[in-house]
Amino acid sequence: MTRTTMIGVALVLMGLVAGCGADSGPQGGDAVNDMADDTGGDALSPSGCPALEVPADWTYPAGPYGGQVGDRMADITLDDCDGNPVRLGDLVGGSDLVLFNVSAGWCPPCVQETKTMETDVHQAFCKRGLRVFQVLFEDDLGNPATKLFCKQWRDRFGLTLPVVIDPLFKVKELFTGDVGGQTPLNLLVDHDGVIKFRSAGPPPTDFTDRIDGLLPK
Repeated sequence: MTRTTMIGVALVLMGLVAGCGADSGPQGGDAVNDMADDTGGDALSPSGCPALEVPADWTYPAGPYGGQVGDRMADITLDDCDGNPVRLGDLVGGSDLVLFNVSAGWCPPCVQETKTMETDVHQAFCKRGLRVFQVLFEDDLGNPATKLFCKQWRDRFGLTLPVVIDPLFKVKELFTGDVGGQTPLNLLVDHDGVIKFRSAGPPPTDFTDRIDGLLPK
């Protein structure tokens, strides 16, 4: 192995461990190659999750709103891969816990997390009241996310959970206070819209245990 190749490998590993800066754009072609090499999840898998039921009298709790643990998160509506509006408030109102995930196509940790998000998170906990809301703000080249990229991402990883696009990066304010604005950003939001857990960068190894602890037994 040449010295140049060794340096390249080291940089990739550093990106996987440290997370990706939300304002830094693509970190080379590694995320693109990672997606291209992934052979799982090509076909959409059936949801198997109970239908979302939002009470008729549900209203999203009033502010003030913020983005840190203990804050109530502001309601947000973004379009999914097919152009349909998806509202965070509906997911909050119809579930016990929402995983609000912000990702980008150029971010290797985002790709790694998404590979198992459908099976290890969405499918594993949806029957206990979890819903997942994934936001894509940029594609694998650092361009604003489009519906086409969203569909490719959704189909590539076999996602049945809501995937939406945020080409104007409206959720940028959620990164306030994070050094480097690392992605992915994961927020666990309870039925009252309150953020119970926050992680910027690769999620902790006990992430699913934390989800389990916040859900009804």
